[in-house]
Amino acid sequence: MPASPQYTAVLTDIDGTLAPYGVPPSAAVVAGLAAVAERCHVGLISSRDFHYVNAMAARFGLTGPQVADGGARIFRAETLETLDCIFLEREDAQTLLDAVAQTDYTFSAVDDTSVVEAVADIRHWRITRVTVLPVPTADLPRFEELFGPERPVHVTRFPYEPGRTWGVDVTHKLGTKATAVHRYARLIGTTPARIIGIGDGPNDVEFLQECGLRIAMGNAHPDLKAIAHWIAPDVTEHGILAALERYGGELG
Repeated sequence: MPASPQYTAVLTDIDGTLAPYGVPPSAAVVAGLAAVAERCHVGLISSRDFHYVNAMAARFGLTGPQVADGGARIFRAETLETLDCIFLEREDAQTLLDAVAQTDYTFSAVDDTSVVEAVADIRHWRITRVTVLPVPTADLPRFEELFGPERPVHVTRFPYEPGRTWGVDVTHKLGTKATAVHRYARLIGTTPARIIGIGDGPNDVEFLQECGLRIAMGNAHPDLKAIAHWIAPDVTEHGILAALERYGGELG
């Protein structure tokens, strides 16, 4: 009998992995990932809101579970059915938004199923993820040290204007990209050890650490490259296609 495939799923970041930030994936990348999705589970994992992730999943013809809102929400593509969702406690969301109000920064929050950018527009206080930007490096402690260790909050960052400013993502500590790997695995009937993770940002480090195979893009943050099993070519060189070609024989 032929050996069982070592990996049964791929979880890939979007921006900086499938395509440069703000650029749609190329036809070659779309075709390559769609072909893999015919043989195994393929999920997108992103800090972006689930509406954006769903639209991106549609480009690849993906219909299974996808991870959005910084890991706080897992939903089914096409139907937008929420499969798993973890909300910030209202006290923590309010503390964060009060801190943002003392600055000139903007925020974007996912409240239940709506994306809001003003406190007055929050209707349910069922907030999965809040993104604050643009935050200069010198002011990151304002948010990274805002919550004490007793609060169930996870704060991470991603480059916004490289070398100048950052975006700060805040979720419940159980609603992160790292915990999403385990929750996603349960939903599709596999284990994290059988998932290939692909990413590029510093906010992908914890996510990749939970995967059986860790692939960093050539343009990835040094912290991500340091824990990767393999470094793919740059996103501008269709590095994800090289990764899928290299490890495609171990997927099924």
